[in-house]
Amino acid sequence: MDLAGEDKGGWLVWFLRGVLVLLFLFLVARLVELQIIKGRYYRGLSDGNRIRKIILPSPRGRILARGGEVLVGNREIEKKVEFGEVITVYERNYNLGSGFAHVSGYLGQASEEEVGKIDPKCPEKGPWRPGDWVGRGGLEEQYNCSLRGTPGEELVEVDIKGNLVRVLGKKEPTPGVDLRTNIDFGLQSYLPGLFENKKGVVVMTDTKGQVLAFYSSPSFNPEKVASFLQDPNLALFDRAISGLYHPGSVFKPVVAIAALEEGKINQNFRFTDPGVIRI
Repeated sequence: MDLAGEDKGGWLVWFLRGVLVLLFLFLVARLVELQIIKGRYYRGLSDGNRIRKIILPSPRGRILARGGEVLVGNREIEKKVEFGEVITVYERNYNLGSGFAHVSGYLGQASEEEVGKIDPKCPEKGPWRPGDWVGRGGLEEQYNCSLRGTPGEELVEVDIKGNLVRVLGKKEPTPGVDLRTNIDFGLQSYLPGLFENKKGVVVMTDTKGQVLAFYSSPSFNPEKVASFLQDPNLALFDRAISGLYHPGSVFKPVVAIAALEEGKINQNFRFTDPGVIRI
C-alpha cells in the first residue's frame, strides 16, 4: 500500500476545499458589501440611470396697461425634449413692439456669471439655471423678481435605451405675477407715429404724476435686441430720461408747475414772449 500517495492526495483534497471555502467567503463578503454596506449608493446610481428630471419652464408675469390691455405677454410653444416628452415653453410677446421698448425693457439669457447664483431680492426663486431669461432694462429688470415665475419639474422613468416608460411625478410651474401700470394703451400706441422724428416724450397726469405714455426715438424691437447692439443711432439709449440736454424750453414746464402750485398763475394764464429781454 502506497501511504505516501494517499497522504499526498488527502492533502490536495483539503487544500482545494480550503480554496473553495475562501472563495465562498469572499463572494459572501462582496455580496454583503454590495447589498448592505453600499446598497444605498448603488441604488442611487441605478435610479440615476433610469430616472430623469425634466425642468418645466414657468411663464413670466404679464405687463398690463391701466385698462387691463396686455402690453407684454407670453407665447406658448410646444417643444420636444429628450425621451420624446413634449413640454410647453414660453417666448415673450411685446404687443407694441418698438413702441414700448424703452419702458418694457427686454430679456436676455442668464450669463455664465449669473448661472448658479441666487438673486438676493428673491432668494425663494432659487438659483439661475442655464437658459433662464433675465430682465434687462425697463420694467422687465426693475420688477424681475415679481415677473419671474418658479419652474416646475417632472420625474420620468426610462428604459436602458433611454425611451420613456412612465411619468413618476410632476410639479407644475408657478407663473410670475402680473404687473399693472398706469400706461394708457391707446395713447402709447399713438405716440410712435406722432414722434417718429423727435427724440422722446413723457405724458403725465397733472394731479398724481402718473405716467400715461412714454416714448423715446429711435427705438428698437425688444424681441430682436441683438440686431440693435451696434446701431449707430444708439436705439437702445433712452433719450426721454437718460439724455443730458442744456436747460431751456424743456425747463419751462417746471417753472409753470411751480407757479401753479404757489397760486401765482391759473390754468388760463397766457404769457407773450417777444424773444428779447430789456434791462
